[in-house]
Amino acid sequence: ETALSERDWNRNKTILSGDLDENDLPGFVNYEENSSLIKFTSHGSLPFSTAILDGFIIQHGGDTGVHLEYTSPIVRNCIISENRGGFAGGVLAFRSSPVFENCIIRDNKSSGGVGLYFPKSSLVLTHCTIINNLVRENSATSFAGGISLAAYDGDTELYPASVIGNSIIGNVAGTGGGGVHFGWSAAEVQNNLIAGNTASTRYGGGIVIC
Repeated sequence: ETALSERDWNRNKTILSGDLDENDLPGFVNYEENSSLIKFTSHGSLPFSTAILDGFIIQHGGDTGVHLEYTSPIVRNCIISENRGGFAGGVLAFRSSPVFENCIIRDNKSSGGVGLYFPKSSLVLTHCTIINNLVRENSATSFAGGISLAAYDGDTELYPASVIGNSIIGNVAGTGGGGVHFGWSAAEVQNNLIAGNTASTRYGGGIVIC
């Protein structure tokens, strides 16, 4: 390869794994020592607004796969899978404005959040697949198995989002919004397939808007 356009990220895989002991088993067994994986954060004069994460497999994170704070990277052609976290298994973004393009977020698990959790953040999500993310351990309070765009700590500001051309399938939430939860979000949602999502205890297997 002599140019970025020549690479084949599907065939030549680059894997970032949090499984330090290389002993993980199905069902998130032996994740106790697993590390966090990707974190973008901005402090003072060090913004990450132009950062690009392209063509990686991000898996087996012990505390969320991708964590963003005060930053706006582009995440493209990535697979974010089999990560575990508190608020979010796959992606947690706080006060950020990321762009996700052509990504797969699948088979992540969290105790009180989602596959993608965006408090006080905006989002552009295009041509992504969000599938089989699970929120069950805290079923009394947990919204959204797939995506959550929500206010935080009493905030009532509306945060913009563009969710276009995605597949959101087979995600499970505890309380509501198995596929998508929009809370205090000015979201544009077009041409998405939202199917087979469930909410275990209350309402909105596909979408909750509140």
